Amino acid sequence: MKTALCVTAASIILASLTGCYGKYTPELEGLGHTPQEFRNMRKVSMNQNVRELNDEITRALMLDNPSRLSPWPVVDTSGMPR
Repeated sequence: MKTALCVTAASIILASLTGCYGKYTPELEGLGHTPQEFRNMRKVSMNQNVRELNDEITRALMLDNPSRLSPWPVVDTSGMPR
């Protein structure tokens, strides 16, 4: 009886000392996304940013429209309405 009581007390003390070890949800990086989902979101965001940068550079260098300073009439070959 005394041995069983000592073993029970020792196991309770050891359990209280260890506590909760590790993460509760080790597969999650944030509150609701896995590391793979975070990588995918970053890749999509970087892809969109690079494509927007290309568009902005084209507009900044004024390469998106033909010059209107020509003394001759220029035929619009893009097919896009202005």
